[in-house]
Amino acid sequence: KDEVARNPEKYLVIDKGLLPMLRGFRKAGVKVFLLTNSYWEYTQTAMNYLYHEKKVDGELEKKNEWLELFDLVVVGSCKPAYLTDPYLNLFRVVPEDGSLRNTDGLFEIEALGEDGAAKFLAQGKTFQGGNWNHLQAMLDIEAGEEILYVGDHLYADVLRSKRALGWRSCFIMPELPEEMRIFQSQLGLRSQIMELRKLRDELGSYADNLRKLFDQCVDDSV
Repeated sequence: KDEVARNPEKYLVIDKGLLPMLRGFRKAGVKVFLLTNSYWEYTQTAMNYLYHEKKVDGELEKKNEWLELFDLVVVGSCKPAYLTDPYLNLFRVVPEDGSLRNTDGLFEIEALGEDGAAKFLAQGKTFQGGNWNHLQAMLDIEAGEEILYVGDHLYADVLRSKRALGWRSCFIMPELPEEMRIFQSQLGLRSQIMELRKLRDELGSYADNLRKLFDQCVDDSV
């Protein structure tokens, strides 16, 4: 990740539809969150690059204008433990320098009373660690089925969130278009392989029958 942070243009793909999509969700009243195992320094660099479509440094980087795309951001989440361990502590991240501040998590949100989640996030919406209980409390939801979680890791993202929490899941597979292209281009070869396998099975069955017939003839001659 250090190399990606040094040369994001070499590894990160700009998607012109990303920002309009996220802004559209928020405009429609959908709460949008970012949950990543990466720590703040890398997340800040990557998201600034995707937001500005170029590598930024200094004061512009510290502004973290990309945060306007999300209702809350959780870095260093330690998935899949984030989705299963209710005892992981939640910390605030200070965006300007990446330093951490303690929180009382669920107790602090509850202590804030009515609209506790909104008041909690009004103090800052960038966090490190915690667990799914904190996330659902900050989003002010009770049922996991209210969350659509988009991930690209079958085990850490999709299976755990679906089985353990009942979150709805969307699995991103960047390799799928290329895999489908290769599959389509090799359909003729696949058919030939299937025919050869069928012929192999037929020859095997024919050989078994000959062997049984030979053994029967031997037994009859004795």
